[in-house]
Amino acid sequence: MFVVNRVEPFSRWKMTLWQQVMLLTVTYAFSRALLFLMSDISFDLSGLEHFWQLLDLRLLERDLLSSLFYLHSQPPIFNLFTGLVLKLFPESYPIVFQFTFYGLSLLAYWALYRAIVCLQLSTVKAYLLATLFMLLPSTLLYENWFSYTWLVSCFLGYSAYMLIKFQITGRIYFLMVFFALLVVVCWTRSLFHLVYVVAISILVLIFAGKTQRLKILSLALVATVLVGALYVKNLVVFDFFGASSWAGMSFWKMTKCQSEAFSSHQKQLAEIENFSPMGSYEFAFESGWLNKPELDHPALNQIYKSSGHVNMNHQGYIPVADAYGRISVICLKENPTAYLIRTIGAWGVFSKPSWEYFFLEARREKIQLYLDVVTLQSLRFFIENRVLGLPRLFDFPLTSLLLIPLTYALITVVYIIGLFQVLRGKRPKESMLLDTFLVATMWYVGVIGNSLEYGENNRFRVCAGFLIYLAAIHSLFKLRHGIAKLQQRRSKS
Repeated sequence: MFVVNRVEPFSRWKMTLWQQVMLLTVTYAFSRALLFLMSDISFDLSGLEHFWQLLDLRLLERDLLSSLFYLHSQPPIFNLFTGLVLKLFPESYPIVFQFTFYGLSLLAYWALYRAIVCLQLSTVKAYLLATLFMLLPSTLLYENWFSYTWLVSCFLGYSAYMLIKFQITGRIYFLMVFFALLVVVCWTRSLFHLVYVVAISILVLIFAGKTQRLKILSLALVATVLVGALYVKNLVVFDFFGASSWAGMSFWKMTKCQSEAFSSHQKQLAEIENFSPMGSYEFAFESGWLNKPELDHPALNQIYKSSGHVNMNHQGYIPVADAYGRISVICLKENPTAYLIRTIGAWGVFSKPSWEYFFLEARREKIQLYLDVVTLQSLRFFIENRVLGLPRLFDFPLTSLLLIPLTYALITVVYIIGLFQVLRGKRPKESMLLDTFLVATMWYVGVIGNSLEYGENNRFRVCAGFLIYLAAIHSLFKLRHGIAKLQQRRSKS
């Protein structure tokens, strides 16, 4: 599928490297300035105090390191980043957060542009396609929302470009940065499990060729150890092996039921909404059914943060989540069909436009006209409802639900064709390295995210947004190239 261009492609466009950097920078700055002038959109920091993923801001400011050590609800990078900015810029932190996100977006814009160029597309096409991605409504909304979602998306975008640079140059330095970025992703978002790093490491070893295999193995082992260290810390301190203690509560959304096999305490737990305030679960501790850990730190003992919002890092959530996990397994065994239906529903949510997300609603309304124009939303509503007579079931056209499944299908089919070419000896195995990373990551996000949780699945997809877009672009161009070759053969015959 992907054949990496090993020739530096700048001669195709009569601009130097730095001129191209300036072009992308000016394009990005102009587009954002125009956005602010026309929509009055602003950077959304409203989640800083109430996000479940963040510890009490006072703890991050005054006791950052020990608070991170006792963080069990999330991997530590997002809290570390937040705490450092609050400590270093106590007065100007809003502008620092905002321009950090914009800087990461600009760097991701450059990485996407260079990645497209290196995959044998012209620099003009690469510029237009990369710019198109940066002008998508989802890009505009997520880069203006303080959350780890956009950070992970950018980090994975950089990692793809680093893998391309490794293919082009063979320099182990780029692979070192690639694995470092994967570690950062896993230390930021618990969706990217230790299994992900191990799987990607194995795939890189298989498809990177025999040269430098020992160095590649060493880097993979270091990355695995670094990610595994977080899991070991949680095992030793909190008695669970993972990056987040919430797994059982999240999985309960997928299996929720009432079972005769439940004990009286389990039946009572099943009636309580998961992720409820800690007071809702006091019955379990008072009766002795669950044992609350007795570690002494404000990050673990506060029921509410100083802002008044629930502290989801309270140590009581560790046994509570485990209890939800146990009753989830009972429900899954008793009614696997219900789980399958919810999984299909999760894929449906996964396929929704990523801007159809409740935390983005206020800002989405500010760019609604732009969104209608770019996505032809009004026209599609007219065709679906007036011409075809289809019911209006959602706030977005029904055809929007087809884009992601068709994109996944296209990328996967073209990738399988590439694998068959490798097996038949028509192309080297090494040429499939980038393809394998892109396809493995996009399917990992889809399968794991939609198998374990229901509700925010379209936001999960944003994490792999750069990779899906890059894979889709090249799949289309390779498909067009393949069709052209087939037509040439037929014309000759």
